[in-house]
Amino acid sequence: MKYTAQQYISLQKQQCVYVIQYLHTWPLSCKEVDVSPTMTFIPAFLSSPTVFHQLTAPRAKCKQKRKHGSIAQNRSAARATISEPPGVERALSDEREEVDKSTFSWTEQWYVVCLECNAPVDEPFAFQLFDMELVLFRSAPGRWSVLDDRCSHRLAPLSEGRITQLPGDNSSERVLECAYHGWSFKSCGQCARIPQIEKGNSGATIPRRAGVRSYPTKAEHGIIWVWLGDPANADTKPIPAPPVMKDFTEEDQFVGFSRYVPYGYETFLENIADTEHTYYTHHGVSAAFNRANGGRENTYARQTGPETIVASRSKKGEPSNTAVDVAKFVAPGTVYYDVKAPGKVKLLAWFLVAPVTRTKSHAFAFFYSNLRRVSPLAHFLAKLKPTWLNHFEYNNTLDGDNVFLRVVQRNASDPSTWRDKYLPVGGFDGFVLELKKWLDVNRDAMPWKSDPSAENALFDELSREELNERYYSHTIHCKACKGALKGFERAAMVADWVANLGIVGIITVVMSAFVGNAAVIPRHAQMNTFVVCTGLVVLTVLALLARQSFLWFKAQFISSDEARRKMLEAPLAQTQP
Repeated sequence: MKYTAQQYISLQKQQCVYVIQYLHTWPLSCKEVDVSPTMTFIPAFLSSPTVFHQLTAPRAKCKQKRKHGSIAQNRSAARATISEPPGVERALSDEREEVDKSTFSWTEQWYVVCLECNAPVDEPFAFQLFDMELVLFRSAPGRWSVLDDRCSHRLAPLSEGRITQLPGDNSSERVLECAYHGWSFKSCGQCARIPQIEKGNSGATIPRRAGVRSYPTKAEHGIIWVWLGDPANADTKPIPAPPVMKDFTEEDQFVGFSRYVPYGYETFLENIADTEHTYYTHHGVSAAFNRANGGRENTYARQTGPETIVASRSKKGEPSNTAVDVAKFVAPGTVYYDVKAPGKVKLLAWFLVAPVTRTKSHAFAFFYSNLRRVSPLAHFLAKLKPTWLNHFEYNNTLDGDNVFLRVVQRNASDPSTWRDKYLPVGGFDGFVLELKKWLDVNRDAMPWKSDPSAENALFDELSREELNERYYSHTIHCKACKGALKGFERAAMVADWVANLGIVGIITVVMSAFVGNAAVIPRHAQMNTFVVCTGLVVLTVLALLARQSFLWFKAQFISSDEARRKMLEAPLAQTQP
């Protein structure tokens, strides 16, 4: 069918899939346009930064009329290009909920602390959220507690203290004792013991203000969570776990992974929402990441509430109701992908992020599959893969991001100016755009303790090897990888001993042959000497090769960069700063 541009606009009232937006910027103007009702596309003129800024400008600032139509009409047209998500939850209404004023509370939320399996049992664990110094400790079997990481006495860090029991207390309750002067604090933050008062003044009592602030804590889905807001509201809000978690059990989890990354919370969320980059940034890391597969998908997203964004990906050229996966962002730091897999296999990729500082985040990734019920044998074989080897792959994946995402955040400088600096092209940026618009509304309310003007000063120059450092960002916090690292260190030491013994044996055999009179040595004895010498040579070579292999594995737990080779020969204790 052939339509003029004016006729084309009138079809919008009949819910035609095409919309000519900003007619005054469209180069075809009054030319005839061929419309195919079975296709979906995003006009090429969206690559213009000016038009993109107009499309994404907040409604509150869009009161003036433009020459060829109102801003409200143009925003309605813009919404059609990126927000109608085929294959997304059918419960979504046709009209997108617009939020002009922030109603989101950053403190009345559950935040991820660490994996429960990696949390230290007999010592405190220091961590940060929004620059706040906090400490986690196990106050009783199965119960975790979080306190401010500073003693009320002289502000010493409680994370340097020890977990102990009060004198004469035979219960399972344990307290956190400050290593500076021995003040002890219960899980509720109350100061339970001051040794100086006990020994010096028998009638003195502990001041009420000697306590420290405590935070509600939960352990669910193998993760420890902390609530930063009013403790009375902690039970009113559930943990932000994907609803599809009800279809999986702990046995269905294949990977639980965490690592500190050298860029901020907002940059991490953008990267997780951008699935297109995986084909290029992580090309070759696994079979799924290949440049040849890039550019074949469209992403559609829409905000469905003050705390949620729903998105879907569909293959270009396929019907709009055949989504590759459905994704959802749940504020403040949850993104999950419900992936469509062949047959009856279900896959769930669940990502979490904790805002540590303005230039550092704690990233988490969990992968679930119902393979155990679909193919028990395949599930058994997959479970044979050790945890530390799975973590190798995900460390390699994050290494590809670390190199430039820190620079991306530095170049962005003020994140609120992204409309002037970003140049989205095509349909795959839909999820990122909706996420950025949500952050525009809620960014200023984030409870950072540091001054935003000092953010750029925090971006010290880091080399590639420092960006991809793994020991302090992952290994030291992961029991599986830390144990494997010690095992490879011991194996390398044993291989070194075997190689040295082999060299000594070769020298001994050769010297004995030369010292003795070869003419009077029986022929069979000469053959035995040759066989022994050959065996020792082979053993030595194999031991040296094994040693190099073990050292290579050791390097993967420390850093992927070859510049860290100098650290390989040193014992682990000497690699710490």
